[in-house]
Amino acid sequence: MTRRATSRIALAVTALLVSAALAGCGSAAVTASPTAPPTSAPTASPSPTASPTATSSPAPSALASPSGSESPVPTLPVPHVDPSLEALLPATAGGITLEKWSWTLATYIDSSQGGDRNLYAKWLVPFGLTTDKVDMGIATDITKTENLVVEAIRVPGIDSGTLTTSFAKTARDDGWPVSSVTILGKPLVKITDPAADAAGSALSAAYIFAKGNVLYLIVTDDQQLLGEVVIKLA
Repeated sequence: MTRRATSRIALAVTALLVSAALAGCGSAAVTASPTAPPTSAPTASPSPTASPTATSSPAPSALASPSGSESPVPTLPVPHVDPSLEALLPATAGGITLEKWSWTLATYIDSSQGGDRNLYAKWLVPFGLTTDKVDMGIATDITKTENLVVEAIRVPGIDSGTLTTSFAKTARDDGWPVSSVTILGKPLVKITDPAADAAGSALSAAYIFAKGNVLYLIVTDDQQLLGEVVIKLA
């Protein structure tokens, strides 16, 4: 995999206001999506013209910041450090074409305001990995017609069961409420950022599961979108 330097990627910050949180869901780990990055249609790597401009409305970050609002997103050209990871993410949800991009976890952490940024380095320690060696792919609706962020984190050599249980443990050890839920027959883990939840953010919870060596995180305030994405990823 060829990595592109992301340290120079310009970041834009926008206000994110969301409605009510998902109802009736149990525990899962998500989203957290870095500050929401994008990608266009069914292609793993959309053309620059399909990418959002610096003035475009960015997507919500997977887990909202404690203040409940700011979400950094990459400006043109959006980063595509791992197109194969982006290809695993859904191209559409709710009839909306999702924008996709990918970058290292380190880049996400540097640009994110979400409380989840404190979890990743601790989570990777037992695997002998650091955040600059692991990539995150993101798919989101940059038009904000729907509040949805889907993230995929590939951790080479680690099985799905270990990815899910270890991420849930890391969140729990950090003081995050963790519970189990089932969506359309698929067991998920739900984790909730206590700071974002206290601030009243509707996107304070993330729903997670793993497949192979990839951990998926889904953040949305729409149960139907959650179910649709789960079906597409399962």
